[in-house]
Amino acid sequence: MTHSYRNNMTKSTKSIRQRVYLKKQLLLLALLAALILFITGCTLNSEDNGEEENDDTGEVENEEENGKEEESGEAENDDDEEAPAEPQTLAEELGIEKINRTMYPLLTISYRADATHEAEVLGEILKKDPLEATGIVANGWIRVETDNTEAYIHQAFLSEEEIETVTWGSGEMEEEMILIPNPKEIDAIVNKELALAPDFHPDDLVQPDVIWAEVSNFRYMRAEAAEALEDLFDHASEEGLTLLGRTGYRSYEAQENIFINFVNNHGYEEARTFSAKPGQSEHQTGLAMDITADSVDGGLSGDFGSTEEGQWVEENAHLHGYIIRYPRDKEEITGYIYEPWHIRYVGVDLATELYETGLTMEEYFGRIQ
Repeated sequence: MTHSYRNNMTKSTKSIRQRVYLKKQLLLLALLAALILFITGCTLNSEDNGEEENDDTGEVENEEENGKEEESGEAENDDDEEAPAEPQTLAEELGIEKINRTMYPLLTISYRADATHEAEVLGEILKKDPLEATGIVANGWIRVETDNTEAYIHQAFLSEEEIETVTWGSGEMEEEMILIPNPKEIDAIVNKELALAPDFHPDDLVQPDVIWAEVSNFRYMRAEAAEALEDLFDHASEEGLTLLGRTGYRSYEAQENIFINFVNNHGYEEARTFSAKPGQSEHQTGLAMDITADSVDGGLSGDFGSTEEGQWVEENAHLHGYIIRYPRDKEEITGYIYEPWHIRYVGVDLATELYETGLTMEEYFGRIQ
């Protein structure tokens, strides 16, 4: 039995070993197959990725080419489009706001080819004749239509309302005066052609805190002008100079008395060269001041212009918004003799323009050809 048992055990053992061996072989084959599949899959993925990379590169290249073509096309289109026209006039350069209204010239005045006193004169329009205004330029010039032509006149000489007048005097002194529509504006022009209404009184009069001449009966000014006058006097003081205030705001009635007194003492024609009729005086605006100095004994004299104080004022008044309103050699334009003592507040910007150009207000706004 023992021998037979051993033989049976040997056979059984061999059989088991054979089955184990077969299982190992199958497992190895399975692992080998899995490895082959894995390697094959990696290879396929690598090839797919390569194709995608190539595709991406192709797309980028195509996009770049398309972009170049588009850019080229845009550039060509830009070349084909007309560039914006360069401004041909000062008015176009500054900008024109479109308007549509009727305006009236305060006096007979020239109209010009551009919005500046330097522009060519195209013609003349009579005072009170209605004009069709089509635009306003940033510097205050108005574009108008006249004789089928576009032209420009400064708003200083135009009114949106029909012109009002007032008559003063009798005999040789009688005169119909054109009333200005903007008496409160600091750049309002008052002269022998344009006047203030008898009832015009500034509503912001104050007394400047300055040194006054011994003879000074009219010490008030509009607040803005008064403050600027104080700055002017302080500036002069810093330079070692003492200016004196003498005559500021005068009412219509006060100017009437002064003018008549001058007529009685000097005659009408001579009085007109240095004194204004009522309504035609800048002093009524509250923006003018007669100044003086001890160097001329506190008087109002042309000699003031030759003094150190007078020369300093001529060179520095514009820094504080003031001008010499009736300068030397401009008598035919202003209508008055040289008055170095009479300064007028117009604001720093305009005062600087007038100082640098050497022009009067009438010239700067295009009144004089």
